[in-house]
Amino acid sequence: MAAGLGVDPQFFAAVMVAPVVEEIAKGVGILVIWAMRRREFDGVLDGIVYAGIIAAGFAFGENILYLGQAMLEGGAVGLAVTFVLRGIVSPFAHPLFTLWTGVGIGMLVTGRSPLRFFAPLLGLVLAMVLHAMWNGGTALGFEGWVGAYLFVHVPVFLATIAFAVWSRRREDRTAGANLRHYERLGVFHPAEISMLSDSRLRRAARDRAAQVGGRQAKAAMRDFQDDAIELAYLRGRSLRGHAGPDVVAEEHRLVDSVVRARAALTAR
Repeated sequence: MAAGLGVDPQFFAAVMVAPVVEEIAKGVGILVIWAMRRREFDGVLDGIVYAGIIAAGFAFGENILYLGQAMLEGGAVGLAVTFVLRGIVSPFAHPLFTLWTGVGIGMLVTGRSPLRFFAPLLGLVLAMVLHAMWNGGTALGFEGWVGAYLFVHVPVFLATIAFAVWSRRREDRTAGANLRHYERLGVFHPAEISMLSDSRLRRAARDRAAQVGGRQAKAAMRDFQDDAIELAYLRGRSLRGHAGPDVVAEEHRLVDSVVRARAALTAR
């Protein structure tokens, strides 16, 4: 079909076929993780992380194929050039595209609006478009590759960093809001809620614990924070109706663990 339309079949495959097939395959991988580990999938950041891991594994396998082909066709020089372009200059291409599918699935998991059901599809389409733009540029030779790198790879990379930072702060605020429920029950103090609602303050609290009480105090502070954040996630899942039948037992376990971690800290 591509040849009949006067389009180079290799270019057609790179721009129209590969992005669709590959992004769907990677998206299915994210859905499998979500289906198997729903309790570990608590938001957009989890979607970004899982998508990045899957895409990195995919890129690793693909790079082996490209490196082998480059060695056979171009010898050591071809191998070196391919290694630099794929392994050093643009190793994050696949994760940068696929993470938007993860964002969409994360929005489906945490959202409440009916529009959330369209988020995974929109994320998948965006991943395909970005992938197609990248492949289209690289298929046009060195100048096309430079253009794709400057106008696709770099902007998407910067936008991803900004979005991840925003998402992290948003999830911190959501965690703090969920923990207010336990503050009213006397589980947390107001100062602890403020600390737990900001990743920078959590890191500073771990550093102070290490300075005062050494490694064991730092470990106790980390346990306190981890259990508190998990409690916040559990509260969020409960509010969305996704907590499961053992939510009460899990809530009691986490509250007890938080109390024990605090006692270990105050005992030092």
